[in-house]
Amino acid sequence: MDKILLIVDPQVDFISGSLAVEGAKEKMDALTDALLNGDIDCDYIMVTKDFHPSNHCSFKENGGQWPSHCVKGTAGSRVYAPLWSVIDNYPYHKDTDIFIKGNSPDKEEYSIFDNLESFSVISDILLDFESDPDNEIRVVGIAGDYCVHETICDLIAMGYKDNIVVDTKYIASIDGGDKLANLIKNCGLKWD
Repeated sequence: MDKILLIVDPQVDFISGSLAVEGAKEKMDALTDALLNGDIDCDYIMVTKDFHPSNHCSFKENGGQWPSHCVKGTAGSRVYAPLWSVIDNYPYHKDTDIFIKGNSPDKEEYSIFDNLESFSVISDILLDFESDPDNEIRVVGIAGDYCVHETICDLIAMGYKDNIVVDTKYIASIDGGDKLANLIKNCGLKWD
């Protein structure tokens, strides 16, 4: 496995729902088109999802900072349909796995690696991924200043700094991209 596409939280609530991020629809439509047209080459696709219980600690009604979003079983928790349709029918049937986070009511999990179950499975997958600078983990998704940022920080901490490509063409951020741009610059990350 030489090329991984890691799509962080491409969910309806972050695109058009209760916690919509400006520009997210356009970024996910562009990602959908890029996959459909073969502009992104990958061997494996990882999709992360918030999958919150209704009493999650991050929700304003429970003392958190965010409106209720990505609640298990709701339309807002689903992967954006146009993107999922392309992933599900991706040419040559690329291996795809969905990893969930935020499923414990009392724990905030911005990074997929904050979820112990997902961390364990992904770590095993990454063991097969040789840390060769020619191999890449292309990171895209929503939101660049929260879940994407924290996932990238964890990948760096795990020793994959030289493999990360931050594909800003397909990342929407609440802050317009400033926090992610600083991470890219300060860590010397590869980006598109």
